[in-house]
Amino acid sequence: IPSGMYEKLRNDYEADYSRSLLYMKELQALIRIFEKNNTQVILLKGAFFNAVLKKSLGLRQMSDIDLLVKKEQLPKIIRLLKKRNYKYLLEGIKENYIDKNLTIPFRNKKGFFIDLHQEIVNILELRGITQVKINEMWLNARKNKFNNSYVRFLSPENALISSICHFTLQHQFKGLLWLSDIDRLIRHYKSLSWKEFLSKTVDCKIEKPVFWALHFSAKYLKTPVPDYVLLKLKPKRL
Repeated sequence: IPSGMYEKLRNDYEADYSRSLLYMKELQALIRIFEKNNTQVILLKGAFFNAVLKKSLGLRQMSDIDLLVKKEQLPKIIRLLKKRNYKYLLEGIKENYIDKNLTIPFRNKKGFFIDLHQEIVNILELRGITQVKINEMWLNARKNKFNNSYVRFLSPENALISSICHFTLQHQFKGLLWLSDIDRLIRHYKSLSWKEFLSKTVDCKIEKPVFWALHFSAKYLKTPVPDYVLLKLKPKRL
């Protein structure tokens, strides 16, 4: 490691750890509020990795809290957030923004950011191309103890689909962090059903982005993706 680089990496690690720890404390408070008011959310991205997979907070950085919400519960959740001094991140935002956008950003005075997601694929133009089954994801969501509360999270197969969609469709294959999420999921869930995952991939019509995400993860991160999975998903024309 070049001179000075180790200290920079250590400082970055400590900064990420401190920020993630603050976010996790805020998440605990929010989960208690949602639980008390009979509202359901599913943890996504960093919140999921740190609360459910329990990876080191300094290894999976958090710059916001991503929550999947049901459209019918969205107005109630927004009211609860406003009571905790959260405001729409965009100035002059109107209520009909909710009907036209799939991600709604919030921020409070303490500097915490929250993104409320109504879908896994948050790009309207792609909704007619992909068919991610959001109702099925809610139906098969799991629960886990999180301090004195319970949190909901996606099944292993759906969590992998969510992370792949985020890396490929949302960020257009840019960002090592998002690719690393795919690697972490596969290594963590030893019992992941590849047969079920393949079936869901076909149903969602996302075979190509899934193939390339798994291909890059296996190539660059040595992710243990079964050969038959890549062979099954491999496009006829590369």
